[in-house]
Amino acid sequence: MVRLLRLFPLIPLLVLAPPVAASGGESGGAGGGAAALETQPLSVPIVDGSRMVGRLDLVLLVEPDPKAPMTFAAPVVRAALYAAAAEFARLNVSTRLPVDASKLSHILDKAAHDADPAAARVLLIEVRTTPAG
Repeated sequence: MVRLLRLFPLIPLLVLAPPVAASGGESGGAGGGAAALETQPLSVPIVDGSRMVGRLDLVLLVEPDPKAPMTFAAPVVRAALYAAAAEFARLNVSTRLPVDASKLSHILDKAAHDADPAAARVLLIEVRTTPAG
């Protein structure tokens, strides 16, 4: 309890601190590689048989390879990620079971790297399933 009270004066500093990581896909300045690309939330349908039973919502962060050329094609990578997520949702996702995030991460990593070799890996920021209305 005493340790917690010692940290209390630091709370305003933590709240007012500027964000550390850059996102957006622009070049990182002098000598830096491309910044990580935070995608807009992806929402893909979960299909069971011939009907939509829900949706898989994802927030992703694509990290570029620092050794790759600076041509990071964000729209191409986003399209590949959407296609891979839709296929994963069709085959592996149910609204009643937890999502296999490890398998999803592996599939999205491969899809992003196949679309653009400058994409090193895909980080899953948020994974959520929502049943249909």
